[in-house]
Amino acid sequence: MFDQLKFYLKHSFNDLSVNKRLTFFALLSIAAGVAAIVSLQTLSLMISRTLEDNLQESNRGDVSAVVVSSFGEDDPDTELAYTQAVEDGILTEEEINIFGQTDTSYLVSETGIEAIQTWIDESDFAGEATFTYQTAVADDFSILVGTGNGTNITVESTGEQASQVSSFVVDPAIYPFYGEITMLDGSTLAEVLQSPTDIVIGENVLETIDVNVGDTVSVNGANELFTVRGIVAIEEAVQNPLQDIFAGLFGFYIIGQDSIALFDDMSIAYDDFFFQLDDPARAQEFEDALGEAFLFFSTTSTNDLRDSNEVLVEQLTQLTTLMGLISLLIGSIGIVNTMQVIVRRRMLEVAVLKTLGMQGGQITLLFLTEAFLLGIIGSLVGIVLGWLGTFAIRGAAEAIFATQLPFVLAPAPAINGFIVGVIVATVFGFLPTLAAAQVRPGIVIRPQEGVAPRAGWWQSLLVLIFIIVVIALIAQTILGSDFLLSLGVVAGAFIGAGIIYVILWVLIWLVGRLFPSFGLVDLKVSLRQMLASKGRGASTLLALVIGVFSLSTITLFADAINNVLTEVLEGSGGNVLISVQGVNQLDEVEALLTGFDGVNSYRVSRGYQMELVEWQDSETGETFSSEALLESLTDRDISFPPFFNGEDEERIELQQELLTGTFISPVVEGREIIEDGTAQMLIGTDLTVEDAQSDIPKIIFAEDPIVSEILNPGDLVTYTVVSQNPFGGSTTEDVTFEIAGITAASITLSFDSGSYAPANVFPESVTPASISVFADVDEDRLPALRQELSNIQGTFALPTSIFTRLLTSLVQTFTAFPTLVAALGLVVGGVVIANSVALATMERRNEIAVMKAVGLQRERVLGMLLLENSILGLLGGLIGVGTGLIGVIAFAQTADVPLDAVPWLSAFGLMMLCVLVAVVAAITSAWAASGEKPLTVLRYE
Repeated sequence: MFDQLKFYLKHSFNDLSVNKRLTFFALLSIAAGVAAIVSLQTLSLMISRTLEDNLQESNRGDVSAVVVSSFGEDDPDTELAYTQAVEDGILTEEEINIFGQTDTSYLVSETGIEAIQTWIDESDFAGEATFTYQTAVADDFSILVGTGNGTNITVESTGEQASQVSSFVVDPAIYPFYGEITMLDGSTLAEVLQSPTDIVIGENVLETIDVNVGDTVSVNGANELFTVRGIVAIEEAVQNPLQDIFAGLFGFYIIGQDSIALFDDMSIAYDDFFFQLDDPARAQEFEDALGEAFLFFSTTSTNDLRDSNEVLVEQLTQLTTLMGLISLLIGSIGIVNTMQVIVRRRMLEVAVLKTLGMQGGQITLLFLTEAFLLGIIGSLVGIVLGWLGTFAIRGAAEAIFATQLPFVLAPAPAINGFIVGVIVATVFGFLPTLAAAQVRPGIVIRPQEGVAPRAGWWQSLLVLIFIIVVIALIAQTILGSDFLLSLGVVAGAFIGAGIIYVILWVLIWLVGRLFPSFGLVDLKVSLRQMLASKGRGASTLLALVIGVFSLSTITLFADAINNVLTEVLEGSGGNVLISVQGVNQLDEVEALLTGFDGVNSYRVSRGYQMELVEWQDSETGETFSSEALLESLTDRDISFPPFFNGEDEERIELQQELLTGTFISPVVEGREIIEDGTAQMLIGTDLTVEDAQSDIPKIIFAEDPIVSEILNPGDLVTYTVVSQNPFGGSTTEDVTFEIAGITAASITLSFDSGSYAPANVFPESVTPASISVFADVDEDRLPALRQELSNIQGTFALPTSIFTRLLTSLVQTFTAFPTLVAALGLVVGGVVIANSVALATMERRNEIAVMKAVGLQRERVLGMLLLENSILGLLGGLIGVGTGLIGVIAFAQTADVPLDAVPWLSAFGLMMLCVLVAVVAAITSAWAASGEKPLTVLRYE
């Protein structure tokens, strides 16, 4: 037994050594997949350790608390607590008007600070708990519009200005309780913030203005200049990229709490609190007591953070390991192809061994040993590549988690990658080795008649079932799911891959047979070669399609979202959105825009709050009040969005809510009709200039799943137009409209229901619910215009580009990691192509030598090989990217997104990337083969 094993190992090592090129690309296929597992698992472990080790530092204390400015409608106790806290002076209450919508903001006052300290002194934590707090000069809305105090920094020496800047006001002597906020030069926050006029600038502010330590800057709203004492990295101050999105996107600064006195008309109030305990083990107990005493706090202890981090890390680990396994399975295609070539090239050797007495089972074990050794060596190489790959991908994770991730050489990912790599390489190498056992000894006598043998169908089926079971066991270990579920998923994946393989095989056959050669000999030879190796070409395409599909789907969806936003902003009528509080301010705004240099055009949008009185169906003549219309939904057969799976009662309730917002109580835009409308209509026609002067005014409704099935052109609707008087009471007036049509779905930068009617039909006595102005302004004049508008009470200007930056930042944050993982899959697909090309050139050495012997130059031979793989790459791109593109189009149709938003150019670029990957992979394999001397090949082959 031992002698047999020794023979198998020695023979396999010798074969791997002799066939160096074959061995290299087989090892590369395994190593690429293992590297994906090791790198992704190592990264997951780094994230896990960082989050676990920095719980107190991440939380800025043992317990953190933030003031919540909202409470449930069915929570009278909390509402009473807020009211009482405001009356006691613990909370400050401020009404905020945003685009006509009123919201309430609550902050803890100086009296509240004393109340919290008194509670601690009288609780079981007296003398055992201390706290500090953080606040901002301006709230998030003021930062967004860039007009509030403390939202703009100007360099005194150059006049350069950074806007939308966030502020962190802290007590530098004790903040933070755990860890330190360190400047780029190594100094700490406590060391640099010594005076009220000292300021620390976030590193991302430098993207907008050129500022250095020691420079003097002004902050709008402050009555003294500040001196820059330090530059700090984003991750040092921004603990939660989503919560502090403006700070991460536009920039931030840090000042001491004594600096608040430098800002005019600013009341001191706080919203973030951090508590440190002498005994951190009592964090949960303290959190419960604090939340019970102050109902306006949302609290987070280190225990809460640990639990949420564990869930996050577990999901991340499962995702990364599963994606790594998929990459390894893609690489296993290279193993299958390699072992097939090995068997085919060594048929004579196998025949000799069987003539000397070896049995079929021993031959299978011999080749299986070789696959096993390939798995071991390839996995070891993959571990090293995986560690190197971790350096390349951890930057994306650091951006997502806003923290540094120290590199670790952990054994667990390496062991997992090694075990999985060896198992997968061995089991996938099993099926081709069965064919070796079918070689007949007679081939020694008639080698020229040797045809590659095939394993029996029942043997192949058993081996395939064995492979599925093994992969299912691995998947169960990764996902922690039921084995039968894992088995079903893996079996389904194999069946799906088999179906795709057959489709690709047929596609290659069709291209090889039907694609015209245009009289080009090189193209004809390439097409013939594709026909001769349909099986390998299909398996190679399968690996490429999987990788490019994942990458293209993520990329195309992200680009589609950005395109939608760009289209919305371009269709809004300007690059600045101006919110106006009332009609009196509108006159001032229009006067300013008319005389301001740099304003090219503007349009006014007025939104009117409407309440349905009655609707008259033009087809039946029936009249419905709003109550009767809502009740009639139970008798109407209305299709519903496919994502809703609720019972009938839930469906009707949701339909009533939707109908109320879009038809019964909508906000309708009063639009100036100066030319006939050109909107795409679902039914009816858009408003014309004649409609604006009609005796019965016309109205257009936006497409809606319910409204579109109820309303028809010609229906009459009577609305009460309502305006709220800020000093109490309201003004109302009824207006009857004729429905002109329903617009096809579109996305606009609007804060109403999307419905509109001529502006002149709305009563002058009624005040609009919201007034917005869209202005087209020269970019260099924007700061000056915003400054002028800030002098008009209740008015602010918001560049529409901010929406692009916000959404783009969010999309990039959420797609960075999946894109990285998908790119790894594409790299593995490229490796499989390189492997496939290497195998093809080895099998075609004689053919290549003959072509060179009859006069073909190396460049032409290489060109034919590249042409062949370019066609495969193009097919892979068309299928992979095309499938992703179909998914984006289907989503756009479902979500009523215009097809103009579909990123056609990006799809074309991804297809060309697929071709490039195929060509580069082919060059790495075919370059040496195309340069071999014909005499050398023909002599020894």
